[in-house]
Amino acid sequence: MHSLPSLTVTLAHTIRTPWLTTPVVALGTVPSGRGTPQLFGCVARGDRPLARLDIYGDPGSESYFQSEALTWQDNIVVGFGWHVYIVSSTTLGCVDIDLPSYFQTLQVTPDYALAVFGSGILRFDCRGTVIWENAALAIDGIRIDRIEGDEISGSGEWDPPGGWRPFAISLADGRNHG
Repeated sequence: MHSLPSLTVTLAHTIRTPWLTTPVVALGTVPSGRGTPQLFGCVARGDRPLARLDIYGDPGSESYFQSEALTWQDNIVVGFGWHVYIVSSTTLGCVDIDLPSYFQTLQVTPDYALAVFGSGILRFDCRGTVIWENAALAIDGIRIDRIEGDEISGSGEWDPPGGWRPFAISLADGRNHG
């Protein structure tokens, strides 16, 4: 059995050769005339450039709170603005998951992926299907402290600044535990 070289992605504010000539996948709302992306995702398989992600967002919005890109199950996953994008490394097709609040971070394992956003957590699979969403864990920020067994525990900020309250939810369905 022959395995593929590893898939990597890095985010950059500017690009140069060889990324200027690779296939482009535009993520976000592309302005008329294309414009300049806020970020670029440089995707490679081993040492060979594979694609460039042109990531667009509204500079006047909360698009810039956090951005993150990683590889997962032969996909590229990008969190930016109020979205998570899942791009297939084989077809370069993209699934766009709208978040109810600003993106904070991604957590992935071989079995699942979580998108953490300003008011909650969303679990999705490698095809971009949302398994569950719990958007009622905070009003302005989430911290995951631990994932153990079927429980995700952490805290959400309800009274900024500093008014954090603990939560515990099910990894299987996102419902609050007791």
